[in-house]
Amino acid sequence: MRTTEMDRQNSSKISSDFNSSLNAEAAEAAAHLSISRSAGNLTAVVGPSDSATEEEQPVGKKDGGKQSVWQAKMSRARSLIFAATSPIPFHYVTMRNIKLFAFLLILVFIIYHGVQRNLGNPDSCQWLLRTGRLQGNTVWQPDGCMMHSYTHAQSRVCVRRTRHGSSSQANSLVFIGDSRIRYLFNYTVLSLTGSAPVYPNGKHHDVSVSDPGVNLTFKFFWHPYADDSMKRRVEEVSASIDADFPVMVIMGSGTWTIKSTNQTDKAFEGYRSNMSSLLAPAMDALGKRAKLVWMQQEPVFERLLSPERKMIDNGQIGRYNWAAEEALRGKAVQVMHANHLLFWYTADSEDGIHQGNESLRLTLQILLNYHCNHEMRHRDATCCVTPEPLHSLQIASLSVFAVFVVIAVVLFVRRHGTVVFRNMTMRWRRQALYNNGSREFEDHEKLLTVKDAKLGKRTKSRYDVICETSFALAKLGFIMGYFVLCDRTDFFKKENKYYSNVNFFVPLTYIFLVGMFFSERSDQTVLLHRDQTDEWKGWMQFVILVYHMTAGSTKLPIYMHMRVLVSSYLFLNGYAHFMYFWHKGDVGAYRFFQIMFRMNLLVFCLCLVMHSPYQFYYFVPLVTFWFFITYLTMALPPRLTEASSLTNPRHLFYMVIKFVILFALITTLYVSETFFDHIFLTKPWAVLFLKDNSGSEWFFRWRLDRYSVLQGMVFGFVVSLARRHGWLNETFSENLFALRKSFAAVGVGILGLVGYLVFALLCPSKTQCNEVHTYVEIVPILGFIAVRNTFGVVRRRFSTLFAWAGRLSLELFIVQFHVWLAADTYGVLVFIPGSPMLNVMFTSFIYLCVAHEVHEVTGVLAEHLVPKDWKYLVMAVGLFGLLLSLLAACYGL
Repeated sequence: MRTTEMDRQNSSKISSDFNSSLNAEAAEAAAHLSISRSAGNLTAVVGPSDSATEEEQPVGKKDGGKQSVWQAKMSRARSLIFAATSPIPFHYVTMRNIKLFAFLLILVFIIYHGVQRNLGNPDSCQWLLRTGRLQGNTVWQPDGCMMHSYTHAQSRVCVRRTRHGSSSQANSLVFIGDSRIRYLFNYTVLSLTGSAPVYPNGKHHDVSVSDPGVNLTFKFFWHPYADDSMKRRVEEVSASIDADFPVMVIMGSGTWTIKSTNQTDKAFEGYRSNMSSLLAPAMDALGKRAKLVWMQQEPVFERLLSPERKMIDNGQIGRYNWAAEEALRGKAVQVMHANHLLFWYTADSEDGIHQGNESLRLTLQILLNYHCNHEMRHRDATCCVTPEPLHSLQIASLSVFAVFVVIAVVLFVRRHGTVVFRNMTMRWRRQALYNNGSREFEDHEKLLTVKDAKLGKRTKSRYDVICETSFALAKLGFIMGYFVLCDRTDFFKKENKYYSNVNFFVPLTYIFLVGMFFSERSDQTVLLHRDQTDEWKGWMQFVILVYHMTAGSTKLPIYMHMRVLVSSYLFLNGYAHFMYFWHKGDVGAYRFFQIMFRMNLLVFCLCLVMHSPYQFYYFVPLVTFWFFITYLTMALPPRLTEASSLTNPRHLFYMVIKFVILFALITTLYVSETFFDHIFLTKPWAVLFLKDNSGSEWFFRWRLDRYSVLQGMVFGFVVSLARRHGWLNETFSENLFALRKSFAAVGVGILGLVGYLVFALLCPSKTQCNEVHTYVEIVPILGFIAVRNTFGVVRRRFSTLFAWAGRLSLELFIVQFHVWLAADTYGVLVFIPGSPMLNVMFTSFIYLCVAHEVHEVTGVLAEHLVPKDWKYLVMAVGLFGLLLSLLAACYGL
């Protein structure tokens, strides 16, 4: 293709403007390009005189199809020129700018919620009693806080704990109102005592039911009208409060007035007058001494109403509710509106006026949460619960990070302050020249960059290391502060998780479609190559995230498949670490402490800042322990490697002996729980394996996947032998085996996957499934490996999106606990109440950016805080041991 002189001038100008963005290789390749504009499109082509040399010709199939250096230069040059000349500023879409945008979003949400707390109502009890929506079919979700679902036993425990006075003093739960209140009274008595109340004098009379088990009396007083008789009853309850304390008083009235007066305005004015002048003062006096809830009138389904109730309509109910709201405004009375919403959502009324069982159940749950949460403090409840004050350990940890932030600011100003100031001046001067119509800019006024402030050395000085370490610790400090803000305060709202098939499978479908869109051909061709294992970890992590977000553990088949994913991760860890040690023979201390540091830095900081036990992040203790076991297996004499086995074949036999010994030790620990406790629950390391002062959680997690890492090691050993003997064809895009054997291997793999699916669907209970899982989890793992690796075309394709997530899998797993989920994983974090889909989009975006930043910060700190020199390494380990000793001495860890 021949180009015009104008095209050549455009090419020269673009190359000049963006020369600073090209690296040396791309700049060399860009010199070979000419730019042709046609119909507004930019096309880069090779000039007629720019034929590639023999060395730069594309590599053919014999070389594995890899791009040549020449092609790489061309691709880089085209992408940079396209980004520079495109109307869409793609060159600004970098990971750094994306994370900066996420940081700005966090600031926006902090400002929004701060303003809302000051101008709105920050009382979560009001959110509980007045707002909400139905999630799924059975979960009621108040706007911004989490409800606990109280069982019969928990309800009775709550009644005992919330008693007033001594055990001998009488306590009562009082209901005052019409037939709607009576329905709620009946359901409450049935739920808490197990038997329905009996009305000896008829349902339009008072009744009392005693429960000696909790020393509580349930009282219902029939007062269908808001009149002087209801006022006297309120005063009577208030006067006898010392002898018979009401733990809660529940009142409501309105529909009987509408029914008996046939919707007259006079009756409404009388109701309004009675509420404001008679009942409001009496209720205010009682509400100051006991909990008092006024229940707004539920709507009616007019088509279901009997003829004698046809005069009751929702317009009149709205007027009466407004009158009650106005009369009780500013009084010591909680007005409940959630029951009004519940009636619409559940729509289970049989007669059109009274609540059905499901609506009554949810109404009772709301009242129990209002009454019990502050005392019971369930982990999955935030409504009517004030967050616990920060522990002294948390305050001390945050203070240390604050010191690092101050140090980083001082170093940054000292290092870059002059450069930033001059850049600001230059930008202002350049803008003035632009405004005058001139685009010329003197060379000596060129903007300074951060590189201008750095030394020209390629090796980092000690000052550079101090600066990088301080900046990384400061970033980590900001991240820890964000963790505390999200999950140890009530600044941001939190809501319950709930499961539905749509919530679980629709996001998974979307994620896998997007992941398949970002697929590429890998340069690696071996079985379980790095791109593929990263991809495997990545898509598993996404599935686990959806599982946690949607409470998938409530469904047994989904729970069992999640168990396979955890086993797969441990299998891959065992495989990868074994292959490294077997091929490299590097079992030095530096490698060991590098991996231990990267695995545990974030969790160590979270244990201090969030005041959480190490076992709360259960996956990290698992992978840490099993890496330690893998390291010991390979490091203890005799030292065995692939190279040593080539010179001495006996080493293969010794490796098998090590596997057998490891299997025997694992089995012994499992069979003897007493021996297990002696090993893991002995001081000083017992604190690492305890959760809620018990080691049962660690034993449960450990025994589920006790053979997974060993299976990965054995699989790696077998693969190494197969490669040595030429049993696997891993070159290019060839199948691993002959065609018939390949089809057979894939068929067996599919059969293994389907077999485990059938097992998960037919399994009767979690307990029985968990017992069997340990012995069968290897079947779907090997089945997946066969399906994914047998055919070369499938083996070489991988998803870059999933591989990216796989490289961050550890950070993604840990970070989700506090900045994506909430309330220690029992709920979800809420930035935008009332818009679940929009909220998930924003919280997920910020969560991914935080995980990526943690990954980068951990890498910087691992580089500088785990030195290669053995003297400095010993010193670093000693200082860390001293830190742990101080923490144990000061805080009893």
